[in-house]
Amino acid sequence: MKRRPGRKFVEKNYRFTFRAAGVFLIVLLFAVGIAVLVTRNNTGKTFANSDGISSAEVFPFVYTDANNVLKVANSEGKVTSVDNNVSDTIFDKDKDNIYYIKDKALYRYDIKNNSRKILVGNKVTGYKILNDRSALIYSSSFGDLHIYNLINSEDDTFTEEGQNVDIDMLVKTGRSGFLYFDSVSKNEGTGTLYSRTGSGKTYKIAENVVLGSADISKRDKFISYVSDGTLYISDFEGKAITNTENAAVLTDIQQPTAVEEIKNESKFSEEIEFTFLVQGNKILFFNEEGYSTVCKNVNSVISYTGNNNRLIYTVKNDDDSLDVFMVLRDRKPEKITNVPAGTEFVWSESTTKLYCLHNRELSEADVGENNKITALSTGVSSVSIYPGKPFVVYSDTLKNDYYIIPGSQVAKVASGAERLYASSDQNFLLVNSYKAGGNKYNDLDFVKGDSMQKISSNIERVVAFDNDLNCILYTENGELLLRTNKDTIAIDSCEAVFAAEIKR
Repeated sequence: MKRRPGRKFVEKNYRFTFRAAGVFLIVLLFAVGIAVLVTRNNTGKTFANSDGISSAEVFPFVYTDANNVLKVANSEGKVTSVDNNVSDTIFDKDKDNIYYIKDKALYRYDIKNNSRKILVGNKVTGYKILNDRSALIYSSSFGDLHIYNLINSEDDTFTEEGQNVDIDMLVKTGRSGFLYFDSVSKNEGTGTLYSRTGSGKTYKIAENVVLGSADISKRDKFISYVSDGTLYISDFEGKAITNTENAAVLTDIQQPTAVEEIKNESKFSEEIEFTFLVQGNKILFFNEEGYSTVCKNVNSVISYTGNNNRLIYTVKNDDDSLDVFMVLRDRKPEKITNVPAGTEFVWSESTTKLYCLHNRELSEADVGENNKITALSTGVSSVSIYPGKPFVVYSDTLKNDYYIIPGSQVAKVASGAERLYASSDQNFLLVNSYKAGGNKYNDLDFVKGDSMQKISSNIERVVAFDNDLNCILYTENGELLLRTNKDTIAIDSCEAVFAAEIKR
């Protein structure tokens, strides 16, 4: 379950594996030794409502089992089997609707009314839902794209047949409009890019655009795409704003987390911030009319968080040491610190601190307090953040973890153990692996302050839990169990549980 620096646990199997040329440039030109998944937009020193990896509401809990049977569990522990042989399940939590594909038919299941409906039959290979739930876009087995109106059930085709490319390469959804490709050349990996508004008005943007390279900005204001090695930025109707060779729009950089995220939540909209561009060893600031140069000799990008447009990067000196800079939007870059070559970094957005690891020595630079440098520990092998919490976790060579929790002492967690936090900084679930009789087991305890309460001595994994730890779902001996503050009951017999992707 634990995620370590430099490792990525996301795999996609596209028929076309080319991503935007710009994204490829980011990977090549800005190799980041340790990357951070920033989950909060809190730049101060208060941490109210940081909910860790818990969900505000566990129920309804939507999942599939090892046989691809779609099920819904409610707060009383009752499980409803919805359908079998399903795939591509999306749970629209705000509307209590579940979308899924079965035998190439696209279904919508209404949880409250316990009823399902076929929206499109016998030809769906993939789909995306617009943010306002007015319509969905789907790809068909004929290789074309359709838009299905969820209000009046109208179905319209708007591209050629025979394209047969994964919908993630062909469609990018915004707040109310979307981008799509038509006239695809499989050999060249290009197509003609169009934009379409929520009212249905369509604009031709450009031909010979690299598939998967298109992005859409917040509020559907700008479009970016790559053609012939050049990054173009236009407005939503295709009016040119700027173009830059061998460049890319900088997107949020993933960084290492101490535990695996289990909430599985994302947004319907795929908007990103259009603030910084990367070009070779340059960082450029996009000011909505053009761009200006932020830095010309960037060595690596440590962190970028689009929610507040904070960029942290390094510059190499003649002696190979690294100067670390921070810049907010178009402000003048501010030097944070200087470190030796080979230093690894983790940025904590919630605490505004930069953690630096060199020769197993860990220190922090507090950006919120004039970049004050503090030595933290020696003998450190890795460092990461805890998703959804203002914690930093570092490990020693024996794989023991040490949690830096604001307002308390550093807490040691022995190798093989893992803390699962909800809203409280003092209460958590403790999963501890141990061996007995040659077999491996997992303890599950509820820790409240200085006391511990055993939940189970042989769980397989924790599936979900709420912010107050009043409802905990976990699997044990082929059963899905629900523990509440009143009782523990088995609610389903299943070899595996796969939580549905939640969209909001």
